[in-house]
Amino acid sequence: MSLALRLWRDDTLHEELQSITLRHISLAKEFSEKATTTERRQAIMQEIEALRQKRNEILNHQN
Repeated sequence: MSLALRLWRDDTLHEELQSITLRHISLAKEFSEKATTTERRQAIMQEIEALRQKRNEILNHQN
């Protein structure tokens, strides 16, 4: 069974990946706003990196 199919069938993992994706999109949108301060942009980048690591852990654990 493919990784994609296994993730799709596991509701918990699917929801977690969906949550990570939606948060990443929200942060990217905030990052692109002119009013976002440099400090906030740095914090956003750190949070996005943490989300990427969490996503990678989920995907690598499923192999």
